[in-house]
Amino acid sequence: MPGNAEKPPVRFLELALEGSFRHHVQTPAGMLEHFPPDGLMADILKERPQMRANVLTSALNMEGDFLTKLGPYTAGDLLQTAYEAGEADAGKIVEANTYRAWAEVIPQAALWNFISGREWWRNPDDGERQYLQFLLEAILAHDFLPTKDYLDQLSPKELAPALSKNKLEELFADAAITGHRNEPFHADRVFKIVGVPDFFDGLPPEYLFERIVRRTVDRLGILRSQTILEGSPETAAAMEQDVQAIGRAPGGEDAERILATEQALEPSGTAPVELQAMTDENAPETTAATPASKEEEEAAEAEAGVHHGNKKRRGKTTTLKPEAAVPEPPMQATEERPIEHGWSAPPNDTHEAVPSTKSYGPADPDNDSSAS
Repeated sequence: MPGNAEKPPVRFLELALEGSFRHHVQTPAGMLEHFPPDGLMADILKERPQMRANVLTSALNMEGDFLTKLGPYTAGDLLQTAYEAGEADAGKIVEANTYRAWAEVIPQAALWNFISGREWWRNPDDGERQYLQFLLEAILAHDFLPTKDYLDQLSPKELAPALSKNKLEELFADAAITGHRNEPFHADRVFKIVGVPDFFDGLPPEYLFERIVRRTVDRLGILRSQTILEGSPETAAAMEQDVQAIGRAPGGEDAERILATEQALEPSGTAPVELQAMTDENAPETTAATPASKEEEEAAEAEAGVHHGNKKRRGKTTTLKPEAAVPEPPMQATEERPIEHGWSAPPNDTHEAVPSTKSYGPADPDNDSSAS
């Protein structure tokens, strides 16, 4: 076995993709359903002009150096139109480039989702069983999963009943010889005697896929790969082009300023000082209510049917008496409990939070029992 346990995921995906076609688990047509021709050319092969040219040559019999100069979107529209019209064969499109090349350019998670589509291992037919055995042998042969981990995932308790009597006797004899020599019995020695065909038929396919294949995919980090790299320089450049295009459009200056303002927002969600100042300048002005004359107050009282008591007016609270309107003494500050997230707990109460009753303005004289 190869000594390098850190095989790249690209090699695993290359073998898995090729095997899926060879064992008819997946098809080129299915691949183009998963990766439509226009997206394949415009997105996945965006930075690979030679691979795009290979596809056009293989699928459409087009030749010439100009093919590498065709833009990805032009090439994508051309291939999509030809494919929908039946003028381009799915097999020719896939065969245009090597499996290694496809495994390098297609996002790893997306490619594995295609290969493992339909969950074929849950109730596999003969071809799918052969493909599963192929994957198990490839993982062991290329050391994608270390032999110790491979054996641990199978579990000796599950593996032993799946082996024939002859294989168990061979394992026992080898273990006895190893022990007599005071040598450790490594997992490598197990797989020198036992091959995948020796236990494949004795264990459920779903068990083998979940324990070995999925473990390998997780170990190689295939599902952790990102389809879109949001922080890449290419994405940043594209966003900058979009902003510049907006600025050139009618009314674009306002749109560009809005985008800049959104980017300037602090992580806490509060606007920077400049934005707050701008907001304050644009806020509608409020004016304090001017004290009304005695005649105006009495006329308002008569119309409302009120002759005595307290009455609120915007911006100021006054106490009306028969002879004159006397301003109410300033309200004394009261001690307040600290408030967290708009809720405060009552004293000596540790069970349920209640809405805060914090006051942010003058007291309502209608509810003030101290008013005369």
